[in-house]
Amino acid sequence: MLTIVGSRQRQSRGASCQPVRSAPCGRRLRLPGTWIIHGETMKTASPRVLLKTSTDELFLPSRIVYHVWDEKELVTRLRQLRCMAFDRQGGRWTWNFEHEAKAMGFPAIYESGPAARQGVVLASGYLVDASTFHVYVRCVERLVRFLVFFDRAVSRSCAKAEFLDEFNLVTTVGPGEAIPAPEDFFRNEREFEFLDIEKEVRERRARGEDAAAWMQALTRRPLQARERHRMDLFYEDGLTSFQSNMQFRAMLAMKQHLEGRSIRPYDVIRELMESDQAGKNQFPLG
Repeated sequence: MLTIVGSRQRQSRGASCQPVRSAPCGRRLRLPGTWIIHGETMKTASPRVLLKTSTDELFLPSRIVYHVWDEKELVTRLRQLRCMAFDRQGGRWTWNFEHEAKAMGFPAIYESGPAARQGVVLASGYLVDASTFHVYVRCVERLVRFLVFFDRAVSRSCAKAEFLDEFNLVTTVGPGEAIPAPEDFFRNEREFEFLDIEKEVRERRARGEDAAAWMQALTRRPLQARERHRMDLFYEDGLTSFQSNMQFRAMLAMKQHLEGRSIRPYDVIRELMESDQAGKNQFPLG
């Protein structure tokens, strides 16, 4: 079985993908544009390619919805940041891998990889109206770093993230297909399920209901393709908790893709716990 797990990305629209010819089995090869993992019996390549960023992260787009209290201050601050640029043709602000952004702890591939020669656009932001700023990112790694960067650069009294919209499935493309941009996944607001977890938990506890049981029931549902969440997890629970949540999100998306069937977060959590327990039993302390 062959699984394509990577591709290069054009800066302007996402990733450059192409089908791959067959190759000897049992080897891991690097071809221009793709990573290939070969299984035990492989004769022909898949006609579709798994989309990754130009810096080799899984393409898993997100949209951050910021509430803006002071549009003038926000624009002024964005203009002061050397890593932010206004694209008049696209009507957007771009967060670029340069100047202040280079201090955000990105992997070395951002500095020395193939994409570095063209420059990497890390995120795109649009002032939808005087009180709304939408930011689109291609992967969870850039999502986490942008949230931290923006929170440091712009006062929360000026603008603060209110919602996170997630597309939770991997994207594959075939020969000749257009490469999607993150914005393409968020055009229809009605497709997103809004999970106002904090509010729901408070209301259930106020009614004397078992909020924990309701939370567990959520994990027993199949992985949802499109979800909206409040940003409480980032602001109240902290960066470490949010980052772990995003890593789990990426793991779920990849696992569902590799298994070719719908999965439930509950089952994955249980598998991880059982694996962890088995490891402890294999190497007991004392």
